[in-house]
Amino acid sequence: MDQTRNRVVNGWRFLQANLGRSRPATGEIPTFRTGPHDIILLQEPYTVNGSLAGTKLGWRAIHAQGGKAAILVSNQALDVIELVKTVNIVGVQISDRTLSVAVFSIYFPPSSNKTELVAQLSATLTGLRSSCVLIGGDINMRHQLWGPKVSDHRSSDEGLPFVDFVTKHGLSIWNDPNSDPTFHTTRVQTWIDVTVASAALDFAAHTWQVTTRTLSDHNYLEYNLGEQDVTERVPRFNLNRFRLNKVARKIAGIEPTLLDQLQRSESPEDLDRFVLALTATIQEVCATYLKFTKPRPKTVPWWDAELETLRNKTCALKRRFHRALDPTVKASKKAEFRICRAKFRRMLSIKRDKSWSEFCREVSSLNEYALPYKICANKVRRPLVIGSIQVGGRPCTSLRQSIEQIVRVLFPSDDEVLTESREQQARRLFVESYDSTNRDPHFTKTEVWSALKQSKRRKAPGLDRLQYEVIVAINNKSPRLLVSLFNRCLDIGHFPRPWKCAKLVLLNKPGKDTSDPRAYRPICLLSTMSKVLDKLVSQRILYHYHSNNLLNPLQHGFRTGKSCETAGFELREVVLEKVRQNQGVCMISLDVAGAFDNVSWMSILYQLGEAACPLNIF
Repeated sequence: MDQTRNRVVNGWRFLQANLGRSRPATGEIPTFRTGPHDIILLQEPYTVNGSLAGTKLGWRAIHAQGGKAAILVSNQALDVIELVKTVNIVGVQISDRTLSVAVFSIYFPPSSNKTELVAQLSATLTGLRSSCVLIGGDINMRHQLWGPKVSDHRSSDEGLPFVDFVTKHGLSIWNDPNSDPTFHTTRVQTWIDVTVASAALDFAAHTWQVTTRTLSDHNYLEYNLGEQDVTERVPRFNLNRFRLNKVARKIAGIEPTLLDQLQRSESPEDLDRFVLALTATIQEVCATYLKFTKPRPKTVPWWDAELETLRNKTCALKRRFHRALDPTVKASKKAEFRICRAKFRRMLSIKRDKSWSEFCREVSSLNEYALPYKICANKVRRPLVIGSIQVGGRPCTSLRQSIEQIVRVLFPSDDEVLTESREQQARRLFVESYDSTNRDPHFTKTEVWSALKQSKRRKAPGLDRLQYEVIVAINNKSPRLLVSLFNRCLDIGHFPRPWKCAKLVLLNKPGKDTSDPRAYRPICLLSTMSKVLDKLVSQRILYHYHSNNLLNPLQHGFRTGKSCETAGFELREVVLEKVRQNQGVCMISLDVAGAFDNVSWMSILYQLGEAACPLNIF
């Protein structure tokens, strides 16, 4: 898996917010005036049918169905592993190349058994191996360690269970007892939102602060781990046609030298080195003549100056209302605040719904199966969140270990088979000793151009970051280069090893247990040149099978002019024919899970040998 990222890894920005199930408060999170934030700890978020609502599609969201706590990670540079996900407690392991922290968002309802919830949180921390822990949330408990003494009907020692928990696990309280209240209404102001962390993170405790002027009854908490933003940028080339021609002309100028080096490659190892050198040369030329694309900040299209002004006015009226001492003035300010808040909420809802309707109408007119359809059909792919993968009954302790376990399960190796049957042994010996005098002729320039033309454009590049358009531009100016390279592979009978390395992208399968390695769908991004050679070889093998009448006529998959529809049509015809003959029909349907991931390479090579496949494409 590609681990190369351009990052600045010195700081994470946190926002801790109890939204009070408010839709306007949820709507302002992406555009909150002190943002952007890398990690957002939410309590009482706005939900629809128990699911988190109002978050950006590109954000990673960890939230249990019907849960009252959630964690949002907006920065794609941070690695996230899910640790725990319950109604009141959500925990993830967040890491970059310099820091790894177990982050928790918690919410203890006022009517709940606080001692029991604290015990659950304590048990979760006891099972962790992380030396850095950060916990933020609304615990609905007061204590003079995180707020001033308030005299009312509540017990003065109600926060003792949480104090005992903090002491047991050696945590530090970041709250400033002299800060603004974290919860403020017309009747009460109190300090019930807390942030605690391991002693190893004390260097960041001074960044903790209370942020007022929110659309929730709660004020928000902000703090940073470090002083610089964490950013990620995987560079991609800007495919300007004029600059692409410059790249192609530069490669054409050194084509004779490259072809001379290629002719001196007489072994698989020499060919691998040439492929690496060619890739590095093209990358260097692209870096010289092509510009990198510039990241565009994502904005909320419906948020405008009018909404910003009205929000500021609403927050200002809220402060005046809370600060008023005279009952008559307070009642007047309260009515003024409520009128302004209702106007803001109504305007926000109108602008958001209008923007969404226009977007759906515009996109659907171009493609009816675009984003709106995917959202309605629940087919939108969100960024990956890896669960707590188990190895030998114990959870993985790092992201690398988790990914290695997922890869082992999804891509089992034939070398892991400890026993070998007689039939498997016979097939292995046949493949190892296979020889044939039959050789396939060289590829032609027309074949290479056809294979390039059949490749899909606008696809993500592999590890070499060379996009499809770059390879096409080079082939247009230097058609001998690629065809000579592919024919050299054919002469030696070797598929270059650098082209077998892929960038692995994992996607969550919806509704699956994230602790199961099979709950992830792997996508391997290969080099464009690798995909062209693969297409050339597969076309030759398919031609060999066609010309020797070796394909089963009942096969409908991966056949030109045949598909699932043709298979279903033939099945229907067979069933109708038997019905007309007054005969019964019995059908057995078999679905092999992970068939293509677990098929034996030795079996494939054995079948190619049995078909007398030419040796140079075997």
